[in-house]
Amino acid sequence: MLKSLPVKHLLKWLTCAAFLANAISMAADFPFPQDTPERHGMRREALDQWRARLAAHNTRALLVIRHDKIVYEWYAPGEDANKKQGTASLAKAIVGGNSLMVALDDKRLTADERAARYIPAWRDDPQKSLITIRQLATHTSGIEDAEQGTIGHMELPGWKGAFWRREPDPFSVAVHDAPVIFPPGTSYAYSNPGMAALAYAVTAATHTDLRTLLKTRLFDLLGIPESQWSIGYGRAYQVEGLVLYANWGGGAFTPRATGRIGQLFLHDGEWDGKRLVPRALIKKMTAYAGMPIQKRSPTNPDRHRVFAGG
Repeated sequence: MLKSLPVKHLLKWLTCAAFLANAISMAADFPFPQDTPERHGMRREALDQWRARLAAHNTRALLVIRHDKIVYEWYAPGEDANKKQGTASLAKAIVGGNSLMVALDDKRLTADERAARYIPAWRDDPQKSLITIRQLATHTSGIEDAEQGTIGHMELPGWKGAFWRREPDPFSVAVHDAPVIFPPGTSYAYSNPGMAALAYAVTAATHTDLRTLLKTRLFDLLGIPESQWSIGYGRAYQVEGLVLYANWGGGAFTPRATGRIGQLFLHDGEWDGKRLVPRALIKKMTAYAGMPIQKRSPTNPDRHRVFAGG
């Protein structure tokens, strides 16, 4: 049959077949409903132009979901739908925020109780003993960040460098060595060690490592295969009887996995006809909780980071 086709038609057929095979391959691990952008009020030409601008800035993947359907999906050469992408500090929400949300839902802790209840080393510290779970989650705990100007993480001196080099592990450094630079709850300071302390507290409160907690309570129920995500820079740390995973970075998720997590929030905690998280808790997790926020100025125009907690 193929021999009877004109060359131009044969080439077109082969191109379409290759595209279809690639699409099937991409969707094999994580099927997702798809639709055309035009059916959702979008122009493919405009999306193509947007993609081209992003690609010029080294964007490797672009996924647009509308009404629970993929309406545009693109991957740079060497990338595909099944390849995990590093999420950097988005892990603070996907890993840190979601694990805290589940712990709150399961009544394992409350947002305004003292973190020292779960971090024994803080119980006799005059400042750290006052820090609450909410303050850790909103970067208002006062715990100093492991940054110093433009110095690279691995070249930082003292405890800050030890945090990033994991000497002996980032959690021990965050809990025992990172200082408090203002009274808890009185100001805002972005803090990776503060998130590490949150991971410690949530793990201690739930008696479950964060990977297992997220897998069993959210990701499996959302239909996200294990092949589509990883956390904690791909490893866990045994610290003071706990199995700890990083929640401040080190996450890797495919765009579809990230999109599915976003869908859960857009559906107010319900998925596939099942209530995974109470609607009221979803609202609290995404609302401003009245904590101190990042000051902005013409030289520091970043958006506020206002993780609310429960």
